Amino acid sequence: MNSLRYILSIISFLLSTWGYANKEIDSLLNVLDHDISNYSIYEKNKKERVENLKSTTVAPNSIDRYALNFSIYNEYKTYSSDSAFHYLYKNLALAKHLHNFTCEVETLLEEVYLLTCVGMYLEAKDMLSKIDRSTLPSSLLGRYYMYCKRLFFETGVSLPRNKHTSLYYRNIGLTYRDSILQVLSPTDDAYLSEKMFQAKEIRDYQKALYWNDKRMESATFGTSFYALVTYDRSGILKTMGKDDESLYYLILSAISDVRSAIKEQSSIMNLAQIMYERGDITRANTYINFSWSVTEAYKTRMRNWRHIIPYSMINSRFQDIISKQNEKLQFYLLLILKSATALIR
Repeated sequence: MNSLRYILSIISFLLSTWGYANKEIDSLLNVLDHDISNYSIYEKNKKERVENLKSTTVAPNSIDRYALNFSIYNEYKTYSSDSAFHYLYKNLALAKHLHNFTCEVETLLEEVYLLTCVGMYLEAKDMLSKIDRSTLPSSLLGRYYMYCKRLFFETGVSLPRNKHTSLYYRNIGLTYRDSILQVLSPTDDAYLSEKMFQAKEIRDYQKALYWNDKRMESATFGTSFYALVTYDRSGILKTMGKDDESLYYLILSAISDVRSAIKEQSSIMNLAQIMYERGDITRANTYINFSWSVTEAYKTRMRNWRHIIPYSMINSRFQDIISKQNEKLQFYLLLILKSATALIR
């Protein structure tokens, strides 16, 4: 009897915990829904920040002008790729005018990063070949290795049908990890990120969460950095089989993406697919359409293919449901009309 009571108490605890977790998730989803419907407010704030930077007065053809252009580029690089490229080109011309080698190489590195972001991998490799690693200032070595890793790793990810080539490029990307860990400070986020992924790859998930916790210490809710760190945490928890916790952090990531007006994002697209799998087709359709619209606005060009299949699948399912609901509505209206006609007679 006592053992039965114990089992029942465990079941009761698990059910109550599950219910509490789902209430938290539902609440967060409501926050996300509200933020998406008010996205124009967050976008307006973003534009105002950029305009304030643009209105800053500095001497033309100066290092201060270069620094200001770089700040504007940083605002644009996750918001509008065309505008980000524009300010990089301005800075490249300025760096050459100032005969500042460090600024020139820094701009070329950022161009590699941005070309990778928009999926122009061949162009990014072309740009990378113009940079002689042996001449790089020590202050830029960490960034060089980080961008090399990202470029080759993402090239591999972009070739899912060709497993051999995909693995080849991903392995090249991973060869840069040791260099990143050697040149960066242990307090640098890129260092912490590499340690986190390294632990995840060997399935030491508690260690991976430890490194993620370290990153979370400097992350503020509602920022693009918080969105990135919680997205990575969601991925670790998903691998551990903790689906509810994973979903919790994925929603936090999505909210932060929306509030920081990020347009180069993955959280909401992944969330749309999860909602689809859970049968919440209305939310899935809202999220995938929002994700598609911001990706289009960012002008990722060659990376749009990642959205096409889930977008088509979810949108088609949603339209099918709407069509069936309209058919039911028409049936009931016809039934009511017939009943009303019979009563009049």
